[in-house]
Amino acid sequence: MANSKKKCCQCGNYFRNAEVIRTLIGMICNKCLSDRAIFSQDEPHKTIGRKTGKDTGKKKMPHRRNFGQIKSVPELIKLLTKCFNEFIRLRDTDENRAGTCISCGKWLVLGHFAEAGHFIPSTYSAVRFDENNVNLQCKRCNRHLHGNLTEYEEKLRIKIGNEPVDMLKTKKHNKVKWSVVVLEILIDQYKAKVKRLRKGKTL
Repeated sequence: MANSKKKCCQCGNYFRNAEVIRTLIGMICNKCLSDRAIFSQDEPHKTIGRKTGKDTGKKKMPHRRNFGQIKSVPELIKLLTKCFNEFIRLRDTDENRAGTCISCGKWLVLGHFAEAGHFIPSTYSAVRFDENNVNLQCKRCNRHLHGNLTEYEEKLRIKIGNEPVDMLKTKKHNKVKWSVVVLEILIDQYKAKVKRLRKGKTL
């Protein structure tokens, strides 16, 4: 029965508990994890000579969709940060690319001192990519006023409610160890979200 199994957040199929793994983005089945992690296998990959059609004996890295050469966790975090921050800026602005700073209420336009500002600092990995924790913010509040957090919290509670804000404060203490597979999945997801949001903007 479906309710006695776990649904994979990638393929949408249901699996027994032993066939799925809980990650930061939800339950993922072993097959989806294997498909994304296949690049890390150590078995040799050979190429064929263009002219002779013979085995050249050279090793070739397996193809990795969307990510080119193998990247380290820090490199993937940097790429995810770029995609995630762009999503936040697009999410919090209208079709004319305008929005207001979460802290001071100043009107902002994409590309003109409009930033993605964290309520709880990004040094807390458990909430670094939490959509409730990051909102459109002006450069002055985000950088010069170190987040302007008193005003930020007041406006955030109005925007999303008291319970989600309190949950962020509790969640920040969780320990998170990023993996290549989870980071790649998140990057794919936020690239898709950015693409969808761009369609409705006057860019």
